[in-house]
Amino acid sequence: HTRYISVTGVQTCALPIWEFETALGFFEKGLQDSDSRQLTPLALTTRLDKIAALLALDRYDAARSDIDFLLKKVPNHPLPKYSRALLAYQEQDYTVAGDYLAQVLKQMPNHLQSMLLLGAINYNQGNFEQAGVYLNRYVSKAPNHPEAVKLLAATRLKQGQAELAME
Repeated sequence: HTRYISVTGVQTCALPIWEFETALGFFEKGLQDSDSRQLTPLALTTRLDKIAALLALDRYDAARSDIDFLLKKVPNHPLPKYSRALLAYQEQDYTVAGDYLAQVLKQMPNHLQSMLLLGAINYNQGNFEQAGVYLNRYVSKAPNHPEAVKLLAATRLKQGQAELAME
C-alpha cells in the first residue's frame, strides 16, 4: 500500500508503508544526534517529518508526544499546529482540527493543506457554505487537484448550484 506524507506541511510525496518505517529510523537518529535543549530549524523540520511518518503509520500516541513537545517549545509556530490538526482529524475530532487549522491560516493565509482540510471538515459537518469558501480558495490555487475539484463540485451541488458544479 502507498500512503501520503505531508513533509513539514509544505510538500506531499507518496511512499510505500515500509519506507515510512525506514524514514522514521532516520528521523529518530537525527533527533538523537541533536541537542535536545535547543530546537534548531533542522531539529524542528526533522521532528515535523517524524510526526508526519508516525501519523502515516497510525501511531497516534507517539505522534501526540512529539506534537505536544513542539507546541510547548514553539507555541507560535504554525506547523506544529497543523500537525496537531492532522492528528485531531485522524481521530475524528473535527472541532479541535478546525480550531488548529484556523490558527494556521491566521498565520499562513495561503497554507493550501489547511484550506483543503478545513473544506473537507466543513463539508462533512454539513457546513456547505463555509466548505465552499475554503475549497474555492484551494482550487483557485491548485486547480489540478482532482479530489479537491470533486469535493468543490459536490459542495456546490449541496448548495443547489448545479451549473457551478459542472465547471
